Amino acid sequence: MIVTREHQMFPTLSAAQISTARRFASGAATTFEPGKTIYANGATDAPAWLVLEGSIEVIRRDGLSREALLTIHLAGQFSGEVNQLAGRPSIAAGRAGPEGCTALPLDAAHLRALMVGSAELGEIVMRALILRRVGLIAEGEQAPF
Repeated sequence: MIVTREHQMFPTLSAAQISTARRFASGAATTFEPGKTIYANGATDAPAWLVLEGSIEVIRRDGLSREALLTIHLAGQFSGEVNQLAGRPSIAAGRAGPEGCTALPLDAAHLRALMVGSAELGEIVMRALILRRVGLIAEGEQAPF
């Protein structure tokens, strides 16, 4: 089921949708150098990030500190899962891809405001966050998000 809904788990927003999302950003676009940490595993203040240019590599570490690449968010895609809505600790880390990354932050309050303020985007974002969590549960917390 989850594989068939990958386009909903990792939607790519249109230019118009990105323009709308910009109004809800919690800060200015930030540019990260290649390989730079964007958010750390366990961070309680990690916003969701809307990628404008470049990419975000989402990784997890196991108990032996080995890394596993879970997914890569490209321009027009956003990071995060339901933990971002409540300000709970991030269950993965994100770093700028090999070409770097420019992204807009959406902290918990601004992400919730986007969901209320734009029904279209709210539905897309909420569905993606829920499906990412379902994927984690279905795969024993090993699925990508």
